[in-house]
Amino acid sequence: MTWENRGSSFTDPAYYRDAADHVEAQLRADFATHHQLREIAAYGETPAQVVEYKARAHDIARQWQQSPVPEHQQLWHDLASAVDAWTANPETARVEFGQLQQSFIEGGAGIDASTIRTQRQAAELTGHLEPVNDRSTQDGARWRPRHLSVVPDPGVEAPHSDSFVDRALGGRAAVELSMAEVEAIINGSDELLAAEEALGDLDTGDDEITALLPAAQRNAYLTPTVTLDQLPAQIGAVRRVQDLAAQHARLATEFDESPEGSQVRIDQLERLMDGARHARRAAALAGADHAEITAAYQAGLAGHYWSQQPGAPRLAQLEHVLGERDTAMAELNALRSQLGLALDKPPALALAAGAENTLRLDPSTAPPGGAVIASAVEAALPDADPAADWASPELTGVIDAPRHAPGVDLHF
Repeated sequence: MTWENRGSSFTDPAYYRDAADHVEAQLRADFATHHQLREIAAYGETPAQVVEYKARAHDIARQWQQSPVPEHQQLWHDLASAVDAWTANPETARVEFGQLQQSFIEGGAGIDASTIRTQRQAAELTGHLEPVNDRSTQDGARWRPRHLSVVPDPGVEAPHSDSFVDRALGGRAAVELSMAEVEAIINGSDELLAAEEALGDLDTGDDEITALLPAAQRNAYLTPTVTLDQLPAQIGAVRRVQDLAAQHARLATEFDESPEGSQVRIDQLERLMDGARHARRAAALAGADHAEITAAYQAGLAGHYWSQQPGAPRLAQLEHVLGERDTAMAELNALRSQLGLALDKPPALALAAGAENTLRLDPSTAPPGGAVIASAVEAALPDADPAADWASPELTGVIDAPRHAPGVDLHF
C-alpha cells in the first residue's frame, strides 16, 4: 500500500470496520481528516491556503466537540490526547499500548475495545504503527516473485567490490573528496555531536511518573457542571455573604452610649445577620461550593469587604472575566450600530482559523464615502489623554474596615 493510499484510507469510514456503529466510524474518519489538515496546513503554498486548511480542520473539530452526545465529545477528546501522547513520547506510548492490549486480552477491568481502537488509530496517524492491509491490497503488498534458487534481481545492478573493506563500507566513491570537504564534514559532525550533548537528554522523568496513573484517569474528559448562566448568581450571593459579614463586624465594634442608640445598632446588626443567612442559602441553592461560601464568610468576619480582599479568589477572577466580556460585547455592539454593519454569520470559525471576517454595509444606513469610518473613529477615540483609559484604579472598599476590639466575639 502506497503512502497516498494509506493516508486516504484513514479518512474513509469503511476503514474502521471494528467500530461499534457507523457514527463512531464517521467520527474516527473525521478525526483523521482533521489531523491531516492540521499537519499539512503549515506547508500551504499561499497564506490563503493555510487559512483554508486551518478553517476546515477547525470546522470538523467543532462539529464533534459541540455534539449533543457526551460520548462523542469524550471519544474526540480521547483521540486528541492519544495523538498528543504518541507525538510527545512514542516509546512510552508504545509500552502503554502493549500493556493495554495485554490487559484487554486477559479481561482486565476498566479497559474496553474503544480504548484499544483509539490507541491503535493514534499510533497509525502518527506513523508508529502500520495500518491493517486487507483483501487484494494485502495480497499485492505481500506478493514476491518465486524462485527455486537464489538469483540476482534483474532490475538492480549491484556494484562489485574487490575487497572485504569495500563490501563492508559500501564501495568506493567515483570521485574522491578533497581535504577541505573532509574537514567540513568533520566540523559539521562535531557541531551535531555538541548539540546532541547539550539538548539530547531532556527527559525529566515526568512521563514515567505520569504512566503510573490509570489510563482511564490520566486523560479523563472533564464535563463542566456549572454553566455561564449559573455563575452570576453564585458570585453575587457569595459576595453578598462577605460584604454583609464585613459590615456586621464593623458595626459590632461601634455602640452608642445611649439606650436608644444601642437599640438602633442592635436592630441593624440583626438585619445584617438575617441578610447574611439568606445570602448563604441563596449561594448554596445556586450551586456555589461550600468551602468558598465559608471562606467568604470568614473573610467578612475579619473585616474585609469583597472589593478589598475576596474570600473566594476563583469566583472573583470569574467575576472579572465575565465583566470584561460583557463590557467588550457592549462596546462591539455599539460600534456595529454606529457603523451600520451586519455580520453574515458568527465569525467563530473564521476568526479561530485566522481568516478575514466578511462584513457588509447596510445600504439604508451607510452614508457615502468614508464618513462611516471617520465618524466611528471619532466616536471611539475622543480627544482625551490616551493613557487615561489604561489607568488601573486602586481597589478600595465602601467603608474602611477597622480593627476588631479584642473583647468582641464576631462568630455568630
